Amino acid sequence: MKSDTQLKQDIENELRWDPSVHAERIGVSVNNGVVELDGHVDSYYEKWSAERAALRVGSVKAIADELKVDLPNSATRTDEDIARAATNYLEWNDLVPDTVQAKVTDGWVTPRRHRRLAVPERGHRERRPELGWREGRRQSNNSKTQGERYRREGQDRRSTEAQRGDRCQPDQGRSHGRHGDAPG
Repeated sequence: MKSDTQLKQDIENELRWDPSVHAERIGVSVNNGVVELDGHVDSYYEKWSAERAALRVGSVKAIADELKVDLPNSATRTDEDIARAATNYLEWNDLVPDTVQAKVTDGWVTPRRHRRLAVPERGHRERRPELGWREGRRQSNNSKTQGERYRREGQDRRSTEAQRGDRCQPDQGRSHGRHGDAPG
C-alpha cells in the first residue's frame, strides 16, 4: 500500500499527463487513501476528467470532489435562451406529450405537465336498469367470467350447455366419468 505522500504525487502526475485537465489549477490532498480535489476548472468535462484521472491511480479508496466549475462568460446562457431551447426540443420530440412544458429558473430546467380539463362528452354515463350506472368504456368479453356472460345475455348456464351438449345430464343414479364417458 502506498503512503499518502506517494499517492498524492502519483495523482498529481496523472493529472499533468491528462491533456484535458489543467493540473496547475487543481489541488490534491490525501488522507488514508481518500483523495480530495480542490480548485476551479473551466468545464464539467474537465471536472469529470480530473475525477477519472484520480481514479486511475491505484490505492485510491474514495474521492471527495470539491472542484468548482467556472464557465466563461461566452458560455453562459440566459434563462430565456435555455427556455427557448427546451421548448424547441419538446416541440420536435414525438415521444413527449404536448401537455409537457419547461420552466427555467436560474439555469435549471424543470419539466411541468399541464393537465387539460376533460369535458365529458354527451352520453358519457348512461343508465341501464340491468347494469346500473355505467361509464362510457367498453370491456372485451374475454375479461368477463363465463357466469357473467350468461347472466348478461339472460341465459341459464345449464340450459345452454345442455343444448350444446358439452356436459352430460345426470342419468338415473348411474355414475359417469368426467365428460360423460361410461367407466370402462
